[in-house]
Amino acid sequence: MRRQPTSRCLGPLLIVLTAGLVLGCGGTTASECTNGNFCPTGTTCHLDEGRCVVSGDSCTDFAVNAYCDNDGTNGFCDGQVCQPAVEVRGGYRRLNGGGDFNGTVTAKDRDFIDPVRFRGTEFTLLVPESETELVIQLSTNNFLPVWSRPLNMTGLTAFPINNNPAKELHVLPKSQWDSAVEVIDEVPSPERGVAILRIKRNNNNSFINAQAALIPLQNGVVPPRALYFRGPPNRLVPAPSETMTAQGKATVLFPFTEPGRYRVEITTPDASTCHGAGPDQPSTITITIAASTLTAIGDIICDLPDARTDQFLSGSEQGWLKTNMDTDAIMTEN
Repeated sequence: MRRQPTSRCLGPLLIVLTAGLVLGCGGTTASECTNGNFCPTGTTCHLDEGRCVVSGDSCTDFAVNAYCDNDGTNGFCDGQVCQPAVEVRGGYRRLNGGGDFNGTVTAKDRDFIDPVRFRGTEFTLLVPESETELVIQLSTNNFLPVWSRPLNMTGLTAFPINNNPAKELHVLPKSQWDSAVEVIDEVPSPERGVAILRIKRNNNNSFINAQAALIPLQNGVVPPRALYFRGPPNRLVPAPSETMTAQGKATVLFPFTEPGRYRVEITTPDASTCHGAGPDQPSTITITIAASTLTAIGDIICDLPDARTDQFLSGSEQGWLKTNMDTDAIMTEN
């Protein structure tokens, strides 16, 4: 059952069905929505998101972080007024090239933010503008739960993850995780987690010959192994012998990572300056790895100091593909 806005006069509003009415403050009645839900007095039905929204001038009767609407602007009650909300916009990118995610989206450790569902491959999550840092969380059956990198929300009115509102957060079926771990001769373990990122140039192309590492921020933890990829266009073939990115293959997977905190480190052949994609553009990214969870770090953008262009696959690389391509292990990067 969805959480209702919290009233200052009653605490959490109790939905009491008496002769078809819902009681609110002072015994006044609330209205029934067209979908059969009831919204307390001072709120209206917001069917798109399936919740009750406080009218902007009614925030004095509701607790902080109740959803509100002020002249068509989404927001949250704070200081007895309706403060604008920050829209976090994003989507998902599959690694296995088939099947829908059909999951829910919320903010980690923020119970007052109601989950939303994807519309196609995209989502919009409303967040109070008072929030300074959030981790977006995706979940559904048969996929590893997904955490984003920490997003710095300070001073923003919107946060398009990766600055690309369509395909930002990688999702990984549990079966694909097992396959990736087996490729690098590790034993799959629910006590480990996964991290994934892409290394891109500032023109959005893949950065060739770049390396990624996760540096543990606690003693006694061994840095996880990075798995790079090769393959034809729009395909990812795990290449456990490779140690850097290739043409058109920006993805780096850390499929067997101990839980804990890590710093993301990117190395490029020309010592380019790198930062996380998105409006906050962090130069230092610190992430948390949890057991049986995928941390989707997102794109890392490395500024290219000159006008060089990437080279296409060499003859030896094409030969490697013909010899080593495992169709069961192919993943798409689109």
